[in-house]
Amino acid sequence: MNIGIVIDNEFDHDIRVVREAKVLRAAGHKVFVLCYDHGRKMHPDMEGLKTVRIPLKKKWKDILFFLFHVFPF
Repeated sequence: MNIGIVIDNEFDHDIRVVREAKVLRAAGHKVFVLCYDHGRKMHPDMEGLKTVRIPLKKKWKDILFFLFHVFPF
């Protein structure tokens, strides 16, 4: 089964998501992770996981977060 995980942060530093992805991969699933990339240089490879990183500086993520929570849409 194909499983997608979408997170609103960097993938490498969220141990809960890393554990979940590894458990799903060990169970035989294909795991895809969609996350932000705040411009850090190193990204360790997670064996068997397809990671798509959206380049967005942390400053802009914080500004967008603020705007979405202050102004109703």
